Amino acid sequence: MAIQRRSLICDESETHTPIFYIGGIECSQRRAEILCDRIAELRKQEHFYHEFKWQNIGNNKKYVALYRQFLDVFLKDDYSNMYIVRFKKGRDWKKWSSDEDQRFFKCYYYFLMKALKPYARYEIYLDEKSLIKPYYWDSLYWALTNKFKTRDTESDYRNKKVVGKLKPVNSKQNDLIQLADVLVKACTATPKGEGRIAIVNYIESYREHTKPSSISISDWVFNADKVTLKE
Repeated sequence: MAIQRRSLICDESETHTPIFYIGGIECSQRRAEILCDRIAELRKQEHFYHEFKWQNIGNNKKYVALYRQFLDVFLKDDYSNMYIVRFKKGRDWKKWSSDEDQRFFKCYYYFLMKALKPYARYEIYLDEKSLIKPYYWDSLYWALTNKFKTRDTESDYRNKKVVGKLKPVNSKQNDLIQLADVLVKACTATPKGEGRIAIVNYIESYREHTKPSSISISDWVFNADKVTLKE
């Protein structure tokens, strides 16, 4: 089977809380270009060139309608999916590492292990975190590439995954990270305000009636000795 070229565009919720989320839009690289083009068309049509962001959703009906159109770029697309993992820190959280940033990157590693598909070569884009030491991103990349080194046996080939690129980028410069931000927050937050509640209800309606399998949320179960992902 030929290796597919795919993209994974990621963002996370606030990580200082006891429960946080990492999510990503997964699609082909060509589909990612199509989604970006559709957002560019929407921006031009609505004369909107600010950053789309969950925290910027207010109660103005015009802006709520705009955010619905923005979300439709994903919700009405049949060739892209959203993967979200819920992380609960628990009382043993600090046993995993003495460094909070390292614990965060371990969580990112397990999220990526969940989201990456076999038979694929990935370009991964993540929301840049200014407080993170830059070499941590490189460490995450090398951890993944070492995990998925090409081997010659047929059994290994059946599960072959390749990370061709892992790049942190400024969300203000990437419309799909902005889309991931709104999707992650809308699918996991307890909304306050009429605008955010309307957006959450809009997505829930799609998940229930139109695209029930396009957004999946898994629970990460922490154990100091073993880490697993639970559906």
